[in-house]
Amino acid sequence: MSVKIKKPIYLTVDFEDYRYNFSRDFLTKKKYYIDEVEKQYWIIKKIFNKINAKALFYIVGEVADKLSKDVVEDIKKNYDIGSHSLSHLKLLKMSDEEIYLDTKKSVELIEKKFLKRVLHYRAPYFSIDKNEENYYKGISRAGIKYSSSLRKKYIDSNNIISINKYGIIEIPLRSIGFGLKRITVIGGSYFRLMPIQLIDKLISDTIKLNFLPIIYLHNYEADFTAKPIIEKNIFKIKLKTNDFLRRLGRSTVENKLIYLSKKYSFQSLDNFVRK
Repeated sequence: MSVKIKKPIYLTVDFEDYRYNFSRDFLTKKKYYIDEVEKQYWIIKKIFNKINAKALFYIVGEVADKLSKDVVEDIKKNYDIGSHSLSHLKLLKMSDEEIYLDTKKSVELIEKKFLKRVLHYRAPYFSIDKNEENYYKGISRAGIKYSSSLRKKYIDSNNIISINKYGIIEIPLRSIGFGLKRITVIGGSYFRLMPIQLIDKLISDTIKLNFLPIIYLHNYEADFTAKPIIEKNIFKIKLKTNDFLRRLGRSTVENKLIYLSKKYSFQSLDNFVRK
């Protein structure tokens, strides 16, 4: 009896300090919560072990700098790495020089910590729309070769876009809708909130449209026991709403990944670019 070969699907993790990002942006409070970040790593690592998943971790530079030796060594042993910027700020209005300096510093911190060269990059919040020229110029100067930050409805080529001017290979994600809040297929909040049958269909449709099938998660996605950032504060409605939505559906992530693992083989994006 022949064994059915599973189709590859590429798994990426945007590795960041969720509580720091939102406390900074909404409360102007700059404090890292590395203990929580590391707890989330072990949660998601346990899930990945269950489904025999490989992955590429896009790591925020300042987070990488604060990680314990145990977490660093485990990531090095089991996964590939890339940069997710220095401190997870949007790139929409940055100049190429600002993007270069931010990326260069993040790469230096990650490489120093992991003793491994960084060639991959993902922009925080996929924030390169209408700033692509500055983006590619900046990250290429910092030594990046592979990006997965562009969202497109359609793609002319197969899986990738070659940014020959800057020597960058862009691996775009399919998107649906318009503007900055359009649905990016498939990961993050959409992965947590959508039913698995719809996720599976979106993946199939994405493959038919010549996009590489990519699942993007964050290290906090499966941490459903995490406490809200603020328990009581009627003057921070926007923060409380965003925090609630970012925590909603976390308990579904593991079962959805297990469901998909029966049909797909989870691979690192680095495996694809190095074929």
